[in-house]
Amino acid sequence: MKCLVTGAAGFIGSKVSERLCAAGHEVVGTRIIMLLNKGMK
Repeated sequence: MKCLVTGAAGFIGSKVSERLCAAGHEVVGTRIIMLLNKGMK
């Protein structure tokens, strides 16, 4: 099965990805970086 893991760079996402791979699944991971500028409204 093909799986998409969002947040794959984090602790939980990486552990989920490892387990899915170990179970024989094809894993694609994404990482979303949100940059917040306090000066912008």
